[in-house]
Amino acid sequence: ETDAWIYRTIAERRARANGETDILAGLLRLQDPVDGSPAFTDDQIRDELMTLILAGHETIGNAMVWSWYLVAQHPEVESRMHEEVDRVLAGRSPTAADFPQLPYIERILTESMRLYPPVWVFPRRPLQDYEIGGFTAPAGSYFQLSPYVTQRDSRYFPEPEKFDPDRWSSPEAVSRNKFTYFPFAGGMHRCIGEGFAIAEGVLVLATIAQRWRLRLARGQSVEPEAVITLRPRGGLPMTIEARQ
Repeated sequence: ETDAWIYRTIAERRARANGETDILAGLLRLQDPVDGSPAFTDDQIRDELMTLILAGHETIGNAMVWSWYLVAQHPEVESRMHEEVDRVLAGRSPTAADFPQLPYIERILTESMRLYPPVWVFPRRPLQDYEIGGFTAPAGSYFQLSPYVTQRDSRYFPEPEKFDPDRWSSPEAVSRNKFTYFPFAGGMHRCIGEGFAIAEGVLVLATIAQRWRLRLARGQSVEPEAVITLRPRGGLPMTIEARQ
C-alpha cells in the first residue's frame, strides 16, 4: 500500500512538474551530467523516500513514545521538565533558537534513548580479518551490535536500569567511551541526521510539556517489541491532562 502511494505520487509529480520545492521535487529534478537523463529511476526514488520515512518518522516517533513513558513514571523529572519549559519559553512556542536553552529536556531524551534506543541493533560485516576484544572476526562475518544491550551494562552505567537524566550532566558522561552509548551508531556510518533528530525531539517534548501532562492508561502494561525499531507492543495508550 505504501509502495503504491509512493509510485503514484512520483508519477503525478513527473506529469505536473510545476515547481514544488520539497525533497521529492529535488530528486525528480536531478539529471545525469553526461546526457541530461533523470538521475534516478522511480525505483531508486522510492528507496530514498522509504529511507526518509523510516529514518525521519519511525525512529523519532518511538523516541517520543519511550520518553513520555518514562517521564510519566517519574514525577520529579516531569516537574523539572515543566520548570525548564516555563522559565525558558514563558508561554510562547519554541523555536530552533531555544534548543540550547533546554538542556534538561535534552538529557531526558538522551537517557530515554539509552534505555530504549529506537534502533536497537546495527548489523556490521568486517571487510578484512579483524581482532577485537581478544577475538578474531573473519572477513565477511556477521555482527549484531546492540545499543540496547551495551547501554544497560553496569560496567558503563551505574544502576543501568534506573531512569536518571542527570547522569548526563556528570563528569563521567564526558569521559565515557563513545561506543558505550551509540543510539545513532558510530564511525563513518553514524546517522547523518543525529543533530537534527535530537533538536527535533527536544522541541517536540518541550511543545507538549508546555500544555499537557501525559499519564499511562490505567492498568496499562508495556512490553518492548524488537522489530526493525524498538517500540511498545500494541502501542502505548496514555491519558492527557491539561496543565493548569
